[in-house]
Amino acid sequence: MFSKHSPTKPTKIMTQLIVCEKYRIARAVAKALKATLNPAYGVYTNGDITVAYVHRGFIKPVGLDKAANGSLPFVPEKFKIAVTDKKRDRVLKPLFRNAKEVVFASDEGADAQARFFNICRHSRVGHPTSRMWLPRITRSSIRRSFSKREERPSPAQSRPIGSCGRRDGHDV
Repeated sequence: MFSKHSPTKPTKIMTQLIVCEKYRIARAVAKALKATLNPAYGVYTNGDITVAYVHRGFIKPVGLDKAANGSLPFVPEKFKIAVTDKKRDRVLKPLFRNAKEVVFASDEGADAQARFFNICRHSRVGHPTSRMWLPRITRSSIRRSFSKREERPSPAQSRPIGSCGRRDGHDV
């Protein structure tokens, strides 16, 4: 799957990329799904599935004071985000680009889902995403969560973050 000359560049399109915010969860998911090759720190693969660790502070929103250039009050058309770890970004971008599906595996709630959405937006993911809820970090629980993951539209098909979230088109 990975070439000899570049350990982080995949040579074929992967089936699924599983993203985890905690290193111990990434290791447990990789072990449960038999992704044993370790081409880079926090990246595990078996050719069909790649599990990648993306730390919680990998991406941060740009402050509104910087975006407004001193003219407040200010409501941006698009909220900007910035990567805090450029080295990790170079490892992850080809993984996101070459995946057919991106899966988010986490035991956390809405905040973690929002960070995942922003990571996908930063990586320009245009293919389906899904969510693996991990109530326990056991092999059977991970395999069950993987087989019953929740499909979600790609971030490219979703509405902008600034909207209030009502589906009838009327924002509050």
